[in-house]
Amino acid sequence: GLVSTGVVVLRAPERNSLRTLTALSDSIAAITSAQEALAGGRPEEALAEARAALATGPDSTAARLLVAKALSRLARHQEAVDELRRAVQADPITPEVHRDLGFAAVRVGDFANARASWEHFLRLVPGSPDVGRVRAGLEVLTRLLHVLEAHADG
Repeated sequence: GLVSTGVVVLRAPERNSLRTLTALSDSIAAITSAQEALAGGRPEEALAEARAALATGPDSTAARLLVAKALSRLARHQEAVDELRRAVQADPITPEVHRDLGFAAVRVGDFANARASWEHFLRLVPGSPDVGRVRAGLEVLTRLLHVLEAHADG
């Protein structure tokens, strides 16, 4: 009924081209290399590989997370926050993006964004193994904000 009335249009599935499959393979290889470089303590190499993965797969949340982690390890915290914000815009439902954005935002003093990111993470995955660390971060951040308010109030 929906097809005959024009509400739904059926199309033949698109076949992946060889170029698309090659790009996907290259992106996966670059992500793997970036993960290995991070694990091996080579953040510059990890950053280059993760950016290569983004070049072939600009929608890759995994690549964006790796870029941000490499930038953080290189103490380029604002750039990490910017990358994670792009990741949230592209993929707002991946919990790890919100978790990492919270920690990165704290490093640059963006406490409101950190709180919002962590609260969103907890709503997305209340049973995650990272919940304890995120809750601890929220508690410390809340205490810090209370201290800052008390100081401002004199």
